Order: sequence, then C-alpha cells, then structure tokens
Amino acid sequence: KALRGLPLHFVARKQQQLTKQLEQIALDHPYTHSYTLNISGEIIPDRDTQLHLQVESSKYRVNAEARLDMGRDHDNTSGYLHVGKFISDKDEAFVEVELITNSMKWKFSPGWGRRIGSNTLVGLRYNVVDDIGYTWLEQRFGNNWRLRFDRSSEDDDDEVGLRYQFHDFLSTELIHRSNETFVRVIGHL
Repeated sequence: KALRGLPLHFVARKQQQLTKQLEQIALDHPYTHSYTLNISGEIIPDRDTQLHLQVESSKYRVNAEARLDMGRDHDNTSGYLHVGKFISDKDEAFVEVELITNSMKWKFSPGWGRRIGSNTLVGLRYNVVDDIGYTWLEQRFGNNWRLRFDRSSEDDDDEVGLRYQFHDFLSTELIHRSNETFVRVIGHL
C-alpha cells in the first residue's frame, strides 16, 4: 500500500532501496524465522508496478505438480506432491504422493535423497502401495535442464527422463520406459 500513488520515475530511481525494504518486511515475519526461509525480492516499476518475492526454505522442500502425458493412452494425467525435510545440508527425508486421475490410483512413496556436488542428486524411495523399490539419479545441467534415471526393483519399470523447465510454472519432459516413449507436460503449482 505504501507504493500506491508514488510517481513511476521515483519508484524506478529508488528501486534498489524499495526492494531492500520489501525484503526486510518479509524477513521480519515470524514464519520466515520458523521455517528458515530465504527471501529475495524484485520490484518492476511500470504503470501497474509488480512486486515479486522468491521464497525458499533451507529446512523444507514442497513441490506440487499437475502432469499430462502426451503419446500415452493409459494413466496419462496425474497430480504429484513431494514433501521433504532437510536433515543435513546434503540429505533430505521425503514423502511423495501421486494420484493418477484416470484410474484414481494412489502411489505413496517415502524416501531419502542425497546431494553429491552441486548438480547431482541420488536416492532411494519405496512405493508402499505397489511394493516397488526405486533407486534414482538426477543430474542438473544449468538452471533449466535435468536428466533423471529411476531404477526399479521390477523388470519393466525403469525410466529415463530429460526435463526442460521453461519458467517457474511450466516444464516438459521426454520420458523413455522399456515399452514406451512419451512427452510429459508439467505444471508447477
């Protein structure tokens, strides 16, 4: 509200100072301390000035996705949720929940992941519903590209995926399994 009515040129001239004040207001909130949040702000002065806050936690990780598989006839829409707690600077204990909306089938998978270097993740997870264990490897290339390999305890369930993230809300992934190859469109919520 404090920016309402300010001249555009004033906001542009004081952009860095106003951004620091915005970040400080967010940093002073009690949740910031409780969840160990890292905050970075951005002010984009225009006729309708935009305020952006990027909030990340060094303690928890929560990802929600809506998925649509193109080139696949069955189980091609799903919702996915990953909730994790960092137990060290390299280790994360997590739970993944997936609902395949075509068949209304649930998957529930607790797991563990470890960061090796700055761009490589490895881990284990166990799908409780289907009684299938997985080992996985994820390699990041820059900010937008990821290569993923899931090795399953079942014979025909291995999966390789190459993902490109367009922006914070949309990705696409080329996925290859032993009997199919398809493209997945992913909306990040």
